[in-house]
Amino acid sequence: MPRSLRVCPESIAIVKAAVHRSGYSSQRMLAEDLGMALSTLSNFLTGKPVDLAVFEEICGKLSLEPNQIAERHEPLTVGATTQLPVQPSALQPDSQHDWGEAPDVSLFYDRVSELTTLEGWIRQDRCRLIAILGMGGMGKTALSMKLAEQTQDDFELVIWRSLRNTPPVLDLLINLVQFLSSQQEIHLPDSIDGCILRLVHYLRTRRALLILDNAESVLQAGERSGQYQSGYEGYGQILRAVGDTPHQSCLILTSREKPTGLAQREGKAAPVRSLQLTGLSATAGQA
Repeated sequence: MPRSLRVCPESIAIVKAAVHRSGYSSQRMLAEDLGMALSTLSNFLTGKPVDLAVFEEICGKLSLEPNQIAERHEPLTVGATTQLPVQPSALQPDSQHDWGEAPDVSLFYDRVSELTTLEGWIRQDRCRLIAILGMGGMGKTALSMKLAEQTQDDFELVIWRSLRNTPPVLDLLINLVQFLSSQQEIHLPDSIDGCILRLVHYLRTRRALLILDNAESVLQAGERSGQYQSGYEGYGQILRAVGDTPHQSCLILTSREKPTGLAQREGKAAPVRSLQLTGLSATAGQA
């Protein structure tokens, strides 16, 4: 029996239409009604794997037949009557890369020296935590994506997540651990500390590249710039664990502000480093 299922590509439009047909004006409203994380519902609606029980629960709420919208592989019996297909993601080559809502960077200009520096930090220096910093519009996201594309063959697993919608720390941790465990870890600790321990375990046993974009979304602005918003201090715990604990993986963070605690850990010979972006050259900017 599969541990997870996903909506087949042909049915994504159907399930999104069912959300509005059921009277929900937003995904957040449906997630709250279901009592689940918005990120989990978003995974369902975009065809990413979700836990089998979660898949059935969402289908029930939207009056959808699971066996009609699930990606087919081979049949199995769930309970006494429902026929559902096996979730094949663990068998697919692209199951090693989860780009989430990462943007297309097929058009990319300049930043050659920055890319060279960052690739060296990953390949030669084996940095564990890298922050790409700069004002809005500097191209931090595009640079992180291009870096991930060019170094993905150095890693067994790649996962990209945006923090723009300020996902709760525990939800993000669960999502990361489930991906890094190839969806084998379903029943995770209900504490941030416990999930961080599982995250570090997989960062040690598998070489993974994690990209967290728009980290300024969980930080305070103004005079308390760099400090975490109330309730999001757990993101600081994640960065400390990733930066301080020996492992073979790398986490790339993009942010307008440097998170508190990062400066004390970074250095030219340290496994924690940051790169401050400046504007593009006039030629690249015009292009």
